[in-house]
Order: sequence, then structure tokens, then C-alpha cells
Amino acid sequence: MRLVDPGKVILIGLFINACNVSVRGEQGQSTAAPGDVDTRVNTIFSQLAPDAKLSYIGGTGFFDLKPVPPVPDFPGNLNPQIYQTDAGLGVRRNSPGVRFPSGLTLAATWNPNLAREQGAAMGQDTRARGYFAIEGPGMDVYRVPLGGRNFEYLTGEDPFLGSELAVQEVLGIQSQGAWACAKHYVCNDEEENRTEVNIRVDERTLREIYLPPFEASVKAGHVATVMGAYDKVNGDWCCENSFLLQKVLKGDWGFTGILVSDYEAIHNGVRAALNGCDVDLPAGKHMNPATLGPVISAGLLPVSTIDDKVRRILRGVISFGFLDRQQLDPAVPLDNPYSERVALEIAREGIVLLKNRVDLLPFGPGVRSIAVLGARALGAPPTGFGSSYVTPISWVSELDGIRSAAAPGTRVDYIPACTPRPEDSAWEHIDEHGEIAGGLKGEYFANNYLSGQPAATRIDLHLNLEWTTGITPETASVATGQVPPQIPSTSQATFSARWSGQIRPQIPGAHVFKVRGDGGLRLSVEGRVLIDNFNNPDLPSIVYGPTPARSARIDLQAGRTYRVVIEYRRVKGFFNSFEQGGLQGIQASWAALQAPPGLEKYDAVVMCLGLGEEYEGEGCDRAFQLPEFEDELIRNLSRVNPHTVVCLHGGGNFDSLPWIDQAGACLHTFYPGQNGGQALAEILFGRVNPSGKLPVTFERRLEDNPAYATFPEQLHGHTAEIAYAEGLYIGYRGYEKRSVTPLFPFGYGLSYTTFDFSGLKVTPAAFDGTAPVTVTFIVKNTGQRAGAEVAQLYVRQNNPPIERPIKELKGFRKVYLDPGQSEQVSLTLDQRSVAYWNTATQQWTALPGSYTVLVGASSQDIRLSGDFSLTRELTAGP
Repeated sequence: MRLVDPGKVILIGLFINACNVSVRGEQGQSTAAPGDVDTRVNTIFSQLAPDAKLSYIGGTGFFDLKPVPPVPDFPGNLNPQIYQTDAGLGVRRNSPGVRFPSGLTLAATWNPNLAREQGAAMGQDTRARGYFAIEGPGMDVYRVPLGGRNFEYLTGEDPFLGSELAVQEVLGIQSQGAWACAKHYVCNDEEENRTEVNIRVDERTLREIYLPPFEASVKAGHVATVMGAYDKVNGDWCCENSFLLQKVLKGDWGFTGILVSDYEAIHNGVRAALNGCDVDLPAGKHMNPATLGPVISAGLLPVSTIDDKVRRILRGVISFGFLDRQQLDPAVPLDNPYSERVALEIAREGIVLLKNRVDLLPFGPGVRSIAVLGARALGAPPTGFGSSYVTPISWVSELDGIRSAAAPGTRVDYIPACTPRPEDSAWEHIDEHGEIAGGLKGEYFANNYLSGQPAATRIDLHLNLEWTTGITPETASVATGQVPPQIPSTSQATFSARWSGQIRPQIPGAHVFKVRGDGGLRLSVEGRVLIDNFNNPDLPSIVYGPTPARSARIDLQAGRTYRVVIEYRRVKGFFNSFEQGGLQGIQASWAALQAPPGLEKYDAVVMCLGLGEEYEGEGCDRAFQLPEFEDELIRNLSRVNPHTVVCLHGGGNFDSLPWIDQAGACLHTFYPGQNGGQALAEILFGRVNPSGKLPVTFERRLEDNPAYATFPEQLHGHTAEIAYAEGLYIGYRGYEKRSVTPLFPFGYGLSYTTFDFSGLKVTPAAFDGTAPVTVTFIVKNTGQRAGAEVAQLYVRQNNPPIERPIKELKGFRKVYLDPGQSEQVSLTLDQRSVAYWNTATQQWTALPGSYTVLVGASSQDIRLSGDFSLTRELTAGP
């Protein structure tokens, strides 16, 4: 794998043994013969009492599998509890770790080698902490940009892309002697009401769109575990769904590993046990001796069903060597330099250049002054909220990255006036002497509705308070985050507070106010209520969910004082703390939406905007609009300084039409991981040539999306059922079927150089299934910089007798080229490349006739085309 630099190409190997980690075979399993594994499984199994078996299939703690039940003749040196880490984007549990870029950033690299390296790095980080299993990667499908966990998933909108990446990440994880887990099986494609919703989807769509990454992970990746999702599919809970678990996963695909439930995803333990779930996480609430024993005694649950589950768990434990060696590998440091390198490379290759007007980027030697704005420029580069949230062990902020990459003498200024951050918001109050002083007057009440006299009064310089930890994030306030001691401990979960004071804007025009807290909030300016959910707070749909932020816009005059009142009542027990991206406390801030004086004098403006853990993550879906009226901010600043670069963060597309024409350049980082600040800066200054390509289609309007009508936002939130009525036609398949032009197509991404495609050959011209079709062509770098192009191969059946998408991705290759360099690319197509799922015969069927191959730089930038024919019908089992 090679990384692109303007003057050179750097060769990087797959450093699986970078930290002297012992490798146990391609899948990380013991090198012992399968017969030896089976012998040891049988030795243990033959000594287990019925209740011991039933206890073994229930999890323990919050993440883990139990040690093997004790037996007299134990064929192993160790018997550990199988500690797992919920580690989709890095290893997390009890300590900080390397925060990798999001799954969607990895998908944007279009680089299976990097997926393999990320897996290996995460496997090493797992061993460095003594854990046995990673609950990842996530591989659900991006249907609509609103999906709260889109950012986690490496599939994007295309099953072929997702399959290629998923297999490599699984192999990388398991090469280090740790279990990987393919999740969430299946159709966990929206977060709203995920624990109750029933997904209606036809079998062909399931087989062709939603199941392939899981299928590939099983068949080619030999994944150790699969996690069942929360939702129902066609009427049955995923963890109790005989079709998904018994027929497809264990029957059609021959999965020999362990099917674990998502946490509390089982509703009926008997149905789960009968229909294929092997482990009830987190603690065996529904699958245990008390619930299953009487059913077995009544003859309603075969003993052999339980035996199969126990054997699967034992086989996984033994085959990975967990009974023979210490899982903790002290040779791997917690701040693993290999993991940090890999995280950086993924960010470099995953950031997508969407727009670059008159070559604004990369910044040249004439750029001697840069203004940086936006909360995403500060601190660790953002990520989403929830179980994938990793507290980074180190990081490079985007502001620091820009300052480090800038030439000596270049002025790089951070402009706080346009960012609503608690740390930067200036508040005033009138003190007891009638003088203006800093901060807000806080009145704290020992009840939930501001009743009676306050129990305590104090001055809070900033509203940036975290009650649970007793700290103030980033030490921004002179007040501690602790609840005033005058509030009795019995009231600290339900106290209320009122802060009053004033502000004095320095920039005329539009301003934004923002509040965030673990309960009800009300904010008013000069008596005008701007934000009010005081009586009906935004409670998350999952326990310990994200802490949402609310914003409001108002026009203000410069130099005038405005009275501000903020009221708050705590609702403890629903919100997570900031260690997982949440907040158990309150934050308030305000900022201008107009350009600050002097902005026009800068040679360039970099705006680091978009989402983070406040707005996107597990348990809730997100908005299509940028937060905090950032679209208006982009327009206003771009008018003043046209050399404005917008750097977006988030798990997919935003409503960009209001501002995309005004912005000088635009990059989408998705979530670039802890070293994203360095990667972004290297791209801005041309040290790295951007090579990311969109793994999803960016629509012009949300309603253009093929699945728009059947997403929860359009179904009024907590809907009981969603029909995937678009069928096969998600993403680019749907846009092409309806002749809708997207803003940016699937596979799109700009470079600082140019590429030419030529010399297409398709052989043989007549395909009978005995040998694959080989597609060769030449890619040439015709520009002045080294760069990488993703050559994409799509296949179309001409005049199909059955419903088929216009074209589908069936191959790709990332090619790294110096200026003027050419490379011949060879891709192969097999029977599956041209097949569809035949529900009548329950087979993959390829129909005879004419097919066209289309090669290009995106789904809408096709450069070459050629034909071949299939001479006979081909069928294959599932």
C-alpha cells in the first residue's frame, strides 16, 4: 500500500508484527489441528451438567462471556472470563485508546489494505489491554443520511464495497488472536425506536443489499461472532429470527461461530434459543437454567439445541488459544504507535475533496495568513456518541494541525467570535455594588421547578458544568462542576437552577444561542423565549443516551447589552457522561453568525464545522441541516472572504444547497479520528493529495433520497414498522432508476491531479462460467502531482427479463501513480458478479444475455465501456 505525497510515494507494509504480537494463523486461531480442538471441546463438554450448560450460554458483567464451567479433567492451562470491548472505532472499556476514524471514513478510502491494517491495529490494542474480543466491525447499510449510527458502519450504501472492507477488517482483527464480531445483524439502519421497530423487507433485497457484508465476513473472513440486532425483520426479533439465524446464517452460509445478542435484545429466551441465538448478553436474563430448564423438561426445547450452543462457544475459546496463553500482551503499549500510524493513514485517504474552485487548494506559498473558525477545530477531532465512543489517548486538533503544517511566518488565528462554545462565551452580571462583573448569577433550588427561595447562589463565569464527575470540561469556569453543597444529596438528581445576566455583542446582525443539558431548559433574551423544553425535556430513547443540544437565532445590535435568563431542571438517569460523548450537566453559549471585522484581509479562511457527539450517535437519528445555523455562517463569511474552505464532519451528507455555491472549497472528513487534524492539514497544504471517494451518494435535497419516504422522521418518529419499499434501489441504484441527479454521486472525489482511463479489454467475450471474465484497462496520471485514483467497475445487464438496477459496483482498485505514470489494472468478474437472488429457486441465478462493463472515476463519471455475453444460465446455492 502506498501513500500519496506531492513529491514522492511512500511504501508502507502490513506491519502485523510491528509490536511483536504473536500471530496464530490467518484467523488468529490456534495452530492446533481441528481434530485437536474438537477433542478438547468433547473433553470439556462430556463433563458438563445440564445446568452448567444453561448457565454458560448467558453473558456476564456487561460485555463478557463466562469462563468455561469448572470440570475435573480440564484440557487447558487457563480459564479466563472472555472480556470483550465494544470497539467499533477503537478499543474502549476502562482506559483511553486510539480513536480511529469512523467506519464511513474507512469506506471513503476504498482501500481494503487499510481495512486489514485497521483490524490488525485494533487486534493489537485489544491484546494490549488483555481483552479477548472486539464487538465490531459494524456493517449495516447507509439508507438515509439521518441514521444515527451511519458513521460507524464501513458499508456505506453499497454491499460490494462493504463486503470487501468487512472481510479485511475481520481478518486483521483475528490475525492478532482476538475475536471479531460482525454487527448488527441485520437492518439496524436507523436508531429511532430501534428496539421496537419491525423492518419489512423482501428476501431478494435482503440477500442482495443488506446481507452481503455479513455473508462475506462469515464465508471469507471466518468471523468468530455475529451480533444480532435489536429490531425485528419481517415480524420476528433479529435475535429470535429463525430465517435469519438458522436458515441463512448457520444453514446457507455454514456459520460455525457464535451468535450473540445485542444487549437486552432478546424478548423471549425460549424463542431465541430455539431459533439460533447462542449467547444472551449482557447477563443471561432470558437464557438461563430457570427460564430454559422447565421448557427442556417439558420436551419443548431439545437438549441438542443447547449442546450446539455450548460447543460453539467452547470451539471459539479453544481455537483462538484462550485456554493456553495469556491474552494480555505487554509488548504492545497502550499508545500503540502502529495504531496511531494506521489511524493517520485512514484519515489521509478517507477525507474527500468535494469542491475546489479555481484551485484554492492546496494552499500555496502566497497564503501567509489563515483564519480558523468552528468548534471542530479545537480539541480532539470529533466522533459520534455511544458505544463506539473512544476517549482518545492522544490527538492532534485541526487547529494545531494547520499551525504545524503552515510555513514558518504564516499567521494562523483562531476566531472564537463565530463559535458558540461555553469556554469562549462572555457573560456579565451586575454585582452587589452595582458594577459590571463577569459571569452569570446562578440561583440553585432544592426542587425540580424553581420553587420557593434558592438554596444556594453563586457566580458561574461560564456555563460548562458536569455534575457527575465534579469537574468543568476543559477547566473553562472558575466554578467547579459540583452541585452546590447547600443542595441536599436527596435532591441532587432533581434540582433546578436559574442563571441571569447580560451579554454585550461586538458584531451586529444574526447571532446563535445554544444550550445543552441533562434535563429541561429555557433560554430567553430580553424576555423573548428562544429555547424552551423546560417542561418536556428531550429524553433519549435509550438509557444513558446522548445529551442533545438546542440552538436559536436572533438579530442583535453591536455594543448594546441584552438581558439573558437560562432556566434548567435536572432529569437524572437518562443521560450518559462525557466519557461516552454525553453530558450530565449544563452548557450554554452564544456567538455571532456574521463575519468578524478584518476577516476579508486573511489569505484563506478554514471553517471546521458539522457534527460531533452532541448531535449524532447511538439511540437517536440526526437532522439533515448543519447545526447551530452554520449554513448561514458559511454564506455570510464566504461573501466577505471568497477564499473560504469548509471542512465538514459527520456521518454523511448535509443540506448543502444553501451554501455550496458560495464556498471556495469543501472537504468532508466524516469523523477523521484522533490524528485527523494532522491529516486535514496535510491535505490543505498539499503534503498529501486527497484520494477519498464518497461511499454514499450526496443528495441535493433530502426528499431526493430513494428511502426518504420510509425513514422514521417522515413516519412521525416512534413508528412501529418501516417498509423498505425502495427495495433494491437504495443509493445510486435509486437515483439512476428515477433519473434524479445528486449533488455528488457515489464514488466521487476530487484530486489535485488528473487521471486518464484507456485500453479497455474484456475477455472472454463469451462467458460460460468455467473461467472468470477479466477486465483490464490503463490508468494514467496526467497531472503534475503524485496521486491516487479509485478505478471503479460497474456491471449492467442489457434488457434484463427481470427487475435489475441499471448498474452495480462489482470491482474497484485504488491506483497510486506519480506524474506521467501509467498502470494496467486487472479486475475479474465471476458468476456472482452477474447473478441475482432467485426467490423461487432459492439460488443465485445468472441469466444468459448481453452485459456491459462500465469503468470510471465515480458512478456518474464513466470513462470506458465494453460488452460480454453470458452463454448459458448459471446457478449457485446460497
